[in-house]
Amino acid sequence: MKKLEDQAEAAIKAQTNAEEKAEAAEAIRKMAESQKREAEEKMVQAEKELQQTLATKEAEIKTLTRRRMPKAWPTSQMPTNNR
Repeated sequence: MKKLEDQAEAAIKAQTNAEEKAEAAEAIRKMAESQKREAEEKMVQAEKELQQTLATKEAEIKTLTRRRMPKAWPTSQMPTNNR
């Protein structure tokens, strides 16, 4: 009878241990998902900032190019730097 009780107690401890590990794994999964979402949000923000910077730089380049071009050249016949 004592052996059966010991086996039942060991089974209960094993089940409790398995449940605790499952809860810990679930908490880790939730934290990883949260970190993933946060990283994705930062990436989207960085992409927006990059696009804004590129647009600004393109506008600056166009402005500087127009200022340096002789007035006699139409914009469509602007020389290009083909290296």
